[in-house]
This record gives sequence, C-alpha cells and structure tokens, in this order.
Amino acid sequence: MSITVTLLFLLVAGLSGWYGRQLHRRQSVVAEASTTDVEGISEEGVVELYGQIADGESFDSPIEAEECTLAVWEIDEWDNGNWESRASGVYTTPFVLDDGTGRVRVELGDHVRSEFEDATWEISAPGIDVDRALSVGVAADGVYVVSDAFSGEPSLAPDGDPPERIETFEASEPDIPERQTSPISIGEENAARRRYYEQTFSLGDELYLIGEATATDDATYPLGPDDLVVQPRTSAESTVLSDRPASAVLDDLGRYRWAYAVASVAAAAAAWTVLV
Repeated sequence: MSITVTLLFLLVAGLSGWYGRQLHRRQSVVAEASTTDVEGISEEGVVELYGQIADGESFDSPIEAEECTLAVWEIDEWDNGNWESRASGVYTTPFVLDDGTGRVRVELGDHVRSEFEDATWEISAPGIDVDRALSVGVAADGVYVVSDAFSGEPSLAPDGDPPERIETFEASEPDIPERQTSPISIGEENAARRRYYEQTFSLGDELYLIGEATATDDATYPLGPDDLVVQPRTSAESTVLSDRPASAVLDDLGRYRWAYAVASVAAAAAAWTVLV
C-alpha cells in the first residue's frame, strides 16, 4: 500500500497521542487532588477549593471591557490557511474565595504565554480552528483554565481592524507578537486576521481552584485560613481554574481516552498498511 497512506496514519496516531497526553497529564492533576473546606485549611501545601468570589478589586477585561476580577484570553491568527494560537493569558487581581465554611485570600498574579516564544505542536486543518475546537481550556505560564464558555464563538469579528481598546491592549502587552503580513502584499490592510477569545470571572461567580496555600508574613500558629494565601503552585504541575466543580472538570479532561483510542486505531492501521 502507498507509503503516503502509512505516513498519514502515523501522523494521526502521533497527533492524537500527543493531544491525549496533554489532557491526561492535566486530568491527573485534578484526580489526585481532594477538595478542602476553607475552614479546614491548617497547613501550607496544595489545596483544591470550590467557592464563590466574594471580594476583590475589579478591572476591565482586555477584550470585551467586562468588569471582572479574573480574565482569561487567547488570540488566534490566520496563517497560511489555518487558525493558529499566538498568545494566551490570565489577568487577575487579589480576591477572596468563600466556600460557605470560611474565606481565604487568593493571589494568582498575571500569566501570559506567547506561542512564538513557547512553541508547541498545533493540530491544524485548512480553514478550521482545530485547536480551539478540541481544546477544553487555555494554558498560560503554568496556569490552566477549563471552561466551556471560553470555547464559544470569538468575541470580535476576525475581519477588519479591532476596536481601539484591543489595539491598546496588544500594544501594551509585550508578549503579544505583531500581526504577520502577507509575503506578496504590502500595506496595513494586509495584516493577518485575528480572533479574540475571552472568559471572565466576576464577584459572585463560582470558581474551582487548585493552588498552593502559603503562610503570610504575619501568620500566627497554628495556621488557619486567615494566616494563608492561595498562590500558583511552585511545582511543575499546573495551577487549575474552572467555572465548574471538580467532577465536571474531570469529565472534560477525560477526553484523553478518546484521543488514545484514535491513536491506537491509527497506529494499528499504519502497521496493517505495511504488512499488506
């Protein structure tokens, strides 16, 4: 059988396996954590919390100018017939999380990732934003946000110049690369099209969080929620955020099983093409 068919099956197997591995690794982070009541936090270390954003300073989100305490965004660009990720980020101010048993302060800071500087494999197909369609979240500098709302339609039309606030945002963020231009065209109007995605969390919204509880400078012992602040994890594992509880996050990330199944079938098909 044609070597081209064999290589095609191997490509599908490789990409599916890579995609499944990404989801499986993140699913393991959530599966290994156990939800903690805020009132029960009594030591430093990894915590899994689910509660309501009860207090915090708000700001206008970069894409839609929504008043929020946490904004997750991604910018995709049209490149050679495909949509590809260019940058993603999480902006947030300190806030208080209330789960009904108590309150704890959360300080996650801002996190931005440029795909040009931190390149990863992209699954692409002509005219289709495959990565966005398959994605269950957004990664930015060790922080992973899982949300169905984020994976909807772009908040701004891809054609034409973006509103002034978007241009200001892109100009002020050093990790967002400039738009590419067509190699056979000259002029600003030939800059590549972009799509802008955003998900915001505001006061009163529910938030699932895996982070690391750290004692404050003025903590007293034995430790309690008032003596701790939840920050991004210091290990290589991801800090995880979502607008849904752990069970729903596990279901979403559980797609890795389908990806592994596709990879296995494609690998078997590639082997079959060699034998026949």
